[in-house]
Amino acid sequence: MGVAILRSKMFIIFDYSSAVSVYDANDTDMFLDKICIPDMQWPQDMVACCKTEKVYIADMQNHDVGCVWRLSTEGEFDAYLSSAREPGLWPRSLAAARGSLLVVSHPNVLLMYGVGGRRICRVELSRDMEVQHAVVTDHSTFVVGLMKAENTLVLLREIDFRGNTVRVCSVEFKLPVHLAVDPEGHVIVADPQDDRVVLLDKRLGLKRVLLAKNPGGQGPRRLLLLPDLGQLYVCELRDISLWLVG
Repeated sequence: MGVAILRSKMFIIFDYSSAVSVYDANDTDMFLDKICIPDMQWPQDMVACCKTEKVYIADMQNHDVGCVWRLSTEGEFDAYLSSAREPGLWPRSLAAARGSLLVVSHPNVLLMYGVGGRRICRVELSRDMEVQHAVVTDHSTFVVGLMKAENTLVLLREIDFRGNTVRVCSVEFKLPVHLAVDPEGHVIVADPQDDRVVLLDKRLGLKRVLLAKNPGGQGPRRLLLLPDLGQLYVCELRDISLWLVG
C-alpha cells in the first residue's frame, strides 16, 4: 500500500489494487475520485514529487515486468519507467528528494532519476543485502533498510553512490520496510515485525521510539512525513493513522 499528498489531495493505494483513491487532504472524510490504472497489478509504494507535481507508483507487476506509473493530480497517468527500459526492474519502493526519484528494485538495486527521467546512478548491492527501502541524505549517500545482512542480522546502513558502506546503524531491526528523513537529517524507520516506529539521529544511533504499538498488530508498513506541519502518516495493512511529531 502507499499514501501521498500533493496539491491538497491525498492519494492512497492498497495491495493488489488497480485503482488509486483520492481524498481531500484537509478533510479526509471527503472522497474525491477513484483513478483506475487497468494495467497496474501489484502496487507496492507511492510517493509525491513536489518539483514535478506528479505522484509515482511502484508496481512489481507479478514479477513478469516492473513498472513505475506517473500520475497527475487531474488523474492522467502514463508509464514513467518499465523493465523494457531497465531490464530486471521490479520496483519495491520509492523515495523523492530534491526533484529526484529513487527507485528501490527487487532484490538489491537502487536507481535514481532526475526530473526529466535521466538516470543519475544505478547502485547494485551484494546479494546478502536485500533492500526494502532507501532514502537520500543531504550528503550524497543513501540510508537503506535491509532484510538480510551479514550473519542474518537485519540492519540499516548508510552507503555512498558506489555502494560502499559509510556507517552501520547501531540499532537492530526485525524488518525495516520503510524510511523517512526529516530536514535535520534524522531518519524515521517503520519496523512492522516489532510493531514500532523509531527515530534515529544523523549517525544512525537511537534517538527515541516514536510509536510503540500493540505486539501482534498489523504493524507500520509505510510512512509519509510532512515536516512543515509536524505530521507523520503511518500506513498499516488496512488503516492509515495521523500522528503529530516534534
